[in-house]
Amino acid sequence: KFPEVDSYEIIESFNVATKDVFRSIILNEYKRCDGRDLTSLRNINCEVDMFKILHGSSLFQRGQT
Repeated sequence: KFPEVDSYEIIESFNVATKDVFRSIILNEYKRCDGRDLTSLRNINCEVDMFKILHGSSLFQRGQT
């Protein structure tokens, strides 16, 4: 443990390092963090009328989101 370091500083340092790594991968290897190249699209899944009693109910999923 590092009692003299605030947990916010550790989290912020991790976030900065993560951002730098992802940016480097995108700019140098032309890949996104999920492994796709920069021109590849994620699959999309669409479902409509999921709940018959609700007008316009639908679900859209793109990739793992």
